[in-house]
Amino acid sequence: MSDERGHQPYDDERPVAEDHLRAWRPLLRKGPPPVPVVPSSFSRDGWATAGEEVSDSNLLWRQYVLFSDLYRYYIDLIWKAAIWFYTAIGAALAYFFAHFNAGNHTYLPLLLPFLAALGAGMAQIFTRVMGYVAQMEDWLEYIAVSLRLPGRPHFEFIRWFCKFVSATLLAISAACAALFIYLVT
Repeated sequence: MSDERGHQPYDDERPVAEDHLRAWRPLLRKGPPPVPVVPSSFSRDGWATAGEEVSDSNLLWRQYVLFSDLYRYYIDLIWKAAIWFYTAIGAALAYFFAHFNAGNHTYLPLLLPFLAALGAGMAQIFTRVMGYVAQMEDWLEYIAVSLRLPGRPHFEFIRWFCKFVSATLLAISAACAALFIYLVT
C-alpha cells in the first residue's frame, strides 16, 4: 500500500533498494498536502529518549552517517557545479557581446548554439539528480524512523535548488538559441 506520492510504508518486506526511476510529479498541486501514512522522523512521537544510545557498530547508524556525509558532499558539489557553469556562461556571453558588431557575423554567433546545448545538457543532469536525491531522502527517513532519531538532513533544499538551476539553465539555453536564430535569419 502506498500513498499518492508513491512512498511505501516501512516494514520488513520493503526492498532495500527501490527502482531509481521515480514517477514525475507536477510542480503545482491543488488541494491539501497528502497525509503521511508512515511515521516521520520530524514527529516527536517516535523520538528516542535522552538516555538511549546508538552503538557505533549498528549498521543502520553507519549508513545514516554515510548518507549524512554524502548529503554534505552533494550540496557542495551541486553548488560548485552551478556556480562554475553560471560563471562560464556569463564570461562567454560577456565576450560575445563585447566583440560582436554588425560586421562580425563569421564565427562568433556559433558560440550561441554551443552555450544553448551545454546549458540544456547541464539542466538535464540537474534534473536527473533530483530523482536520486529523493531516493536517498527516503532511505535516510527510513533509517531515522528505525533508529528513532529526531529528524534527518533536509534533502528538500537540494531538490528545490536543482529545480531552480534546471529552470534557469533552460531559460538561458532558450535565450541563446533564440538569439542565434535571430542573428542567422
